Amino acid sequence: MKKKVLFITPVVHAAKSSGGLHVTLERLSSLANEAEVTVLTLSVDENAKGLYKNVEWVTGGSLRPKSLLNLLYSYYVGLPLSVWRNTNSEILKKAKSLSAKSFDIVYIDHWLMAEAGLTCIAKHKVLHLHNAEPEIFARAAVNASLPTRFVLNWESRRCATYLSRVMKFVDELHLLSEDDRKCLSKRNIHHKLTRVFMPAVNYEQPNTASFSERECSTLFIGTLSWHANQEGLHWYARDVLPMLPKDIKFDLIGGGASQSLLDEYNSYNNVKMHGYVNQVEPFYAKARCLVAPLLSGSGIKIKILHALARGLPIVTTKIGIEGFPSGYEKAILVSDNPVEFAENVKTLLNNQTLWYESSLAARQYCKQHFSGVEWQSWVQNLL
Repeated sequence: MKKKVLFITPVVHAAKSSGGLHVTLERLSSLANEAEVTVLTLSVDENAKGLYKNVEWVTGGSLRPKSLLNLLYSYYVGLPLSVWRNTNSEILKKAKSLSAKSFDIVYIDHWLMAEAGLTCIAKHKVLHLHNAEPEIFARAAVNASLPTRFVLNWESRRCATYLSRVMKFVDELHLLSEDDRKCLSKRNIHHKLTRVFMPAVNYEQPNTASFSERECSTLFIGTLSWHANQEGLHWYARDVLPMLPKDIKFDLIGGGASQSLLDEYNSYNNVKMHGYVNQVEPFYAKARCLVAPLLSGSGIKIKILHALARGLPIVTTKIGIEGFPSGYEKAILVSDNPVEFAENVKTLLNNQTLWYESSLAARQYCKQHFSGVEWQSWVQNLL
């Protein structure tokens, strides 16, 4: 008889998959193949329901808006803002009622849903952190204005306090990288049974265009409403783009761009902002490198993994390669210095021999480290 698993996550949208959702779908797919799975979530799209027809879906409530009022409410109820926004009476009521199903495992696929996960009774509870959450707020505070810096640093401390408390009520902690473990440990967040399962990526992507068939172009893919992406792209436009030849094309893929970001990049004739697109493969096939200019954020960057799996070399910063095991050096060129960053871009665009070496190294690196074998083994042994 299959074991029963309650999978709790904020959203399951298969149509528009961000990096976080990529990991969520990977985890859900493995569990659904081996167990009888019920998903408790705020929102699910029809594409996801079509993919997981053997899954029972339970939805409740909605995401609270990001506002000053909800920030104050979060102080009042004693929850970090992100957790408060994803917690409501309906989702908690449904989590409690689901306890009657006597689940073998509750898999809390994000700290945002910890309150719902702790409400439901089960034999075994797992908390899966996609990032070292307190670190995200602390890093975002560095370049913020004084009032915003105070709020972000305070939120970082609230996150750390909350996660330290939650550790007492779960049986396992799952992370995506050893770097996340170190960041959490630095803030006194520990669990005696912590496992690291790196995200899996399909490294057997079909071969795409050769160097000569590709345009002299660079590519960025990511959610443009995310603070770390906005911050990094502003830096790239201000400090890196002016040092690149004007004939180098730059395609930006992703929705949610702020007006200031749109204005900044629309001033360049060689830059095209595409917004959200349904098919990204043509962009992977025509670019010679992916740029990931990141100055803050935390955790494994899924957009970098997807590019590596397609043999596309990367230019990024030290934050961009955080969490990646050693051995990436041929496939990923790294620098926080704008001049060096620009030189790395020009090298990959113009040096055909180096490009082929980097492309081959990218696929080999993915195959070695991001096959998902360890995660699959855990699922099969537990279930």
